[in-house]
Amino acid sequence: MRCFIFSLIVAFFSINQTHAQTLKTCDTRKQCDDMSGAEAKECYGRLLKVEDDRLNNTFKLLIKKIQSTGYTDPDKIEAELRSSQRQWIKYRDSYCNYRFSTAEGGTLGGLLKLDCSCTLTRDKADHLVDDLAN
Repeated sequence: MRCFIFSLIVAFFSINQTHAQTLKTCDTRKQCDDMSGAEAKECYGRLLKVEDDRLNNTFKLLIKKIQSTGYTDPDKIEAELRSSQRQWIKYRDSYCNYRFSTAEGGTLGGLLKLDCSCTLTRDKADHLVDDLAN
């Protein structure tokens, strides 16, 4: 049990460190904002991939934490987390589609949607990191 908790702590700090390093070495949001057209789309796509990977890795660690913490009914808690995650994905996709529609299509719409997805995914990953730390 101690070994597992230690590995969770190490993984948690690795996620945060990797995220910080990625933002230092990869495109930053400001850099993407300064680009246009296909370059900006590719830039936001890379940022979204980084945040999506961080979200997925943190989610997996949180599931492991739930299963090993000693809750009376960890399967119920895991099911609630999975359900809330599915609902959040629907919300993110719906909201970002709305953002796309405000531009009435075109390149700007695609950039707005990618920016929206990146921002919401980053924020959700941050929330899960907080849950993992508590």
